[in-house]
Amino acid sequence: MRMATNVALLATLVAGGVGGVVVLGTSVPDPETSVVSLPSGRMVEVIHTGVEEASPHTWKFHYRTRESMEKPGAVSCEVDGLWKELRTKAEAAGATEAIVEAQSFSRHFGLDGWRPVMLSHRSTGFLFRKNENGTWKNVGGSSCEV
Repeated sequence: MRMATNVALLATLVAGGVGGVVVLGTSVPDPETSVVSLPSGRMVEVIHTGVEEASPHTWKFHYRTRESMEKPGAVSCEVDGLWKELRTKAEAAGATEAIVEAQSFSRHFGLDGWRPVMLSHRSTGFLFRKNENGTWKNVGGSSCEV
């Protein structure tokens, strides 16, 4: 599923009686995703999954989240739920570390000083590590607290 979004902003700034026009244009496509069904039947839009080339003991699951990055607790709970189903995939790959990265494709406008900017594609990662007892623990990223 590929969604390319073209966004243009025309902002008129008026300062001290002098008008100016600033045009922001961008054509940043969203990353390609593949819809994957997990054992529970849950559908997830996956950007990338597999063993990291630079670190053969690290397995990564990079996916699109629909949760707001403004609510980190919601993203943490979503990742905790996904991890329960993904852990077996990381173990099957022989990994001792796993990264679950949630990426939001939502866009919003903000200011960089007085300059209008478009912010998009925010992400956050969670690191899980397997100890010598074979137990996985979230060692990087907040935990789900309801």
